[in-house]
Amino acid sequence: MVQINGDNNSNFLSGFAKADVIRGMGGFDIIDAAAGNDYVFGGDDGNTIFGREGQDSLYGEVGNDLIYGEAGNEQIDSGIGEDWLYGGADLDTLNGFNGNDGSTAAMGVCPDEHTLRLPLPPASTTVSR
Repeated sequence: MVQINGDNNSNFLSGFAKADVIRGMGGFDIIDAAAGNDYVFGGDDGNTIFGREGQDSLYGEVGNDLIYGEAGNEQIDSGIGEDWLYGGADLDTLNGFNGNDGSTAAMGVCPDEHTLRLPLPPASTTVSR
């Protein structure tokens, strides 16, 4: 498994066609996991993460992130911040945590089954079809 690490600057990090572990660290990173069953950790600050093909585990961590699962069965965790989670095709699990998170899976845009888990604090959550 290839290990790819960013630094505290803004980086473009790209994985390989096999399984990778990619860590953005600090900075506003763009991370493309490429094909394979990958683990991606956004790190601090806001990031844009693309899972691509494969069964990926994508973690936004700290900051306002955009996370795109794309093809494959993904586990997507928003982390701390105001994040947007996009499951894409296949069966995905999207977990929202602290912050105002959103997802197209909740709006029925994605064609396949998804599981959406969001903490529901009293009097501050709206769910609609």
